[in-house]
Amino acid sequence: MRAALTPMLCLLAVLPACNPHVRRDPDQSQVAVPQAFGAQPEGPRVAAPDRWWEAFGDAGLDALADRLFADNLDLKQSWARLAQARAMATQAGSARWPTLDLSASVGRGRSYDFLGNANDTNQYGLSAMASYEVDLWGKVEARAQAADADVVAARFDVEATAMSLSGELVSAWYGLAEQQAQLALLQGQLETNETLLELVRLRFAQGLASAVDVLQQQGQVRRIQTQRPLIEARQAVLANRLASLMGLTPGGLAYAPPTTLPVLPAAPATGLPGELLRRRPDVQAARARAMAADHRIAVALADRFPALRLTASTGFQSIDLADLVDRWIWNVVANLTGPIIDGGRRAAVVEAERAGLRVQLAGLGKSILRAIVEVEDALVQEARQAEHLQALDAQLDDARSLLEQSQARYLEGLTDYVPVLTALQGLQTTEQSRVTAHAQQVTFRIQLYRALGGDWPHALKEAP
Repeated sequence: MRAALTPMLCLLAVLPACNPHVRRDPDQSQVAVPQAFGAQPEGPRVAAPDRWWEAFGDAGLDALADRLFADNLDLKQSWARLAQARAMATQAGSARWPTLDLSASVGRGRSYDFLGNANDTNQYGLSAMASYEVDLWGKVEARAQAADADVVAARFDVEATAMSLSGELVSAWYGLAEQQAQLALLQGQLETNETLLELVRLRFAQGLASAVDVLQQQGQVRRIQTQRPLIEARQAVLANRLASLMGLTPGGLAYAPPTTLPVLPAAPATGLPGELLRRRPDVQAARARAMAADHRIAVALADRFPALRLTASTGFQSIDLADLVDRWIWNVVANLTGPIIDGGRRAAVVEAERAGLRVQLAGLGKSILRAIVEVEDALVQEARQAEHLQALDAQLDDARSLLEQSQARYLEGLTDYVPVLTALQGLQTTEQSRVTAHAQQVTFRIQLYRALGGDWPHALKEAP
């Protein structure tokens, strides 16, 4: 008997390696990763802190970030999906082990003989049944590995969500700072325009200016005043965004808004594109999904081959409860089933899973491209924005000089008020553009920090 079983046991040990599926390496995507980034920031570069927003040195922002990771609903949703994936992985992995069920039964029946006499009988049973699917072709293991890869992807999704939310938070925070800076600038411009309006009115009273001059300067005051409601509206929208990021309704978040835009810290070191892909959780999530899709091809292929299921049961059965343990029964069954005709269903499943792998590999390639492009875009935009700010500073100097000269000529009676008004409008428009450009430079830096990824989301823990 042992000699007869030995070849079968050897066959069962070898069969799981006979799955005809050839594994694909998700790292061999269709995207060629460059050796280095094309754009590089000028000046010294430093390693960004693990929690990149701390580079701005803003305690209020740091406190909001901690609250974000505890209360944000998108993040809670991602944690729940991770818990769901873990449960599904446990379910898939349980097929590696036999199942054991215990059952107890009691029944009563009545039968009649030819003469119509009734005969009542009782039936008692107590049994245990074990079943196990022999993983002949690696189907069970491949299904469990696919579920494990789904868990990995879900964890990286949590980290990608946290990374994206950190960028949204910092952008909204310094968006508020921009609006505060614009309000302060607007207040100063309004005071300047009102002072000039009083001057023009005084000259008009002295017969040195016309009513047109007064109306023109009064129109400039009105133009400045009309901008305030728009800035306040943007402030309210950004405040609502901050509240929603914390899982609160509008007005539910108490915070001290920033009053000034930050001076940018030293540019972060970008590293190499290959290192970037490791630091990007969205890329890692896409890679894990490609691996899961690859394992599911193996499951679909193995499903086209015969399946061997072993079942064993033992227990007690009697018509008398007192004699139950005296009537022991057992049963062992080996069931081998295989498909013959299924209308092409299993072949279609294989093709669908192979197409699913191609979908995931293309998605992985898109994630890699997006990661590289986001870094390149942020680098070149920040560099060009710095040049734009330098040009705006020079333009501001020229505009201030022009306004001084125009005012001097107007007060000397050499020109009318139009050159003064034109110079004033040009200066104040450029001042507002300077604040906007500074805020945009901060935004590009935020985009660079976020695009560079990082390991800090690994430390995140699900809120109780």
